[in-house]
Amino acid sequence: MKGLHFYRFAAGTFSFFIAGQFLLFVIPLFIYLGNKDIGELGKLLIIEWTPALIAFPLAGYWVDKFSAQFMFYLSNGVRCLACIVAYFLVIYFPEHLFLILSVLAGVAAFFLASARVSAETIISENSSKDNLAKLQTMMQSAEIGSMLIGPALAAIAVTFIAKESILLCAAFAFFLPLIVVRDIKSPREKKASKSPLKEIVMGFSELYGNKLLFALVLLNCTVNLLASIVIGLNAAVVTSVLNKPEEYYGYLNMSGGVVALLSLAFVPYLLKRIDILGLGIIGLVIAFITASLLTFASEFYLYLLLYVVMLSAISIYNVYNRTTRVEIIPKENFGSVMGAFYVINISSVPLSGVIIYLFSTSVEFKYLLAMTAGFTSVISFFLMTFIYKEQNKRKSAVSGQEHDAYQLKAE
Repeated sequence: MKGLHFYRFAAGTFSFFIAGQFLLFVIPLFIYLGNKDIGELGKLLIIEWTPALIAFPLAGYWVDKFSAQFMFYLSNGVRCLACIVAYFLVIYFPEHLFLILSVLAGVAAFFLASARVSAETIISENSSKDNLAKLQTMMQSAEIGSMLIGPALAAIAVTFIAKESILLCAAFAFFLPLIVVRDIKSPREKKASKSPLKEIVMGFSELYGNKLLFALVLLNCTVNLLASIVIGLNAAVVTSVLNKPEEYYGYLNMSGGVVALLSLAFVPYLLKRIDILGLGIIGLVIAFITASLLTFASEFYLYLLLYVVMLSAISIYNVYNRTTRVEIIPKENFGSVMGAFYVINISSVPLSGVIIYLFSTSVEFKYLLAMTAGFTSVISFFLMTFIYKEQNKRKSAVSGQEHDAYQLKAE
């Protein structure tokens, strides 16, 4: 992917990330403020992300069959339409706010699967080994940058326009990729020989059969569980536990985007001094330390500081995660394997909703977070230890093959 093509593509993905941030801002905030029930936030996570568990393996099949470009257009177009429909339903049927917004969240999450898998596939098909980490860093920057601009725009919009109109802002941001992303061709031929079920089974089979990739997806799932519980509780924590006005919820999300984006600027500098594996380990350690310290935050600004450091560390870890998985997933079946990868990866999100729903009324926030941080950090330690050993084995094997090839050539 060269020149303007990639920058147009980055702009399009940045736009749909912005749209996602609009929805992440408006949906949980409005639902919580409706009845001040934290359990409703747990139900929202379950309703929102359960469809995504179904969608991600299908997204891999659709990408492999119809092309990543087509699915990129389709997923953003459907989400644009869903936001417009939800806007009018909220206007005319405000008494059904929870139902309308939770269904919108489910539709957006379902087609997020196709958007993400297609974006990953486009990068995989159009990048070389030399610029892969750079492209993944730029894509991660687009996602994290949306966390800055999205909540800021939503918070500003709330002060000037009706809250329902944010749904129209999201619709426009989903529509923009359909305009700016074009002329990106796939070097792969479309596949249509296998049924969706066979593609899904093949994707999970290849994922499970690759020990390194399977350990990586379990590690991601563990990190996501921790982050999802923190993010899922943020609206309630800011407005009820820390007793701040609702706009502070926007400030929290916005600040997380600022610092996480700035942290990614240091990734090229860090990669000159440590390898990509070391980068992942550093991000992981800092993320769990700061998540544990959130338990003791009783003031908004301390909570904000720890939260943004945690997000920054996860962003740095994700550069390692994205780069590693693209390197080890076979390109010929990338969509199907990536779909299976995402299913396991995001299964932690509805699981976090179940945890919040079941324990939010009986366990204080700080204890719920402390138990989650402790549990996930122990699991992550063992998984990262295994991954470290496996990657070093692969490096040694590659070095040995290169040495043998050199010797053979010399002879």
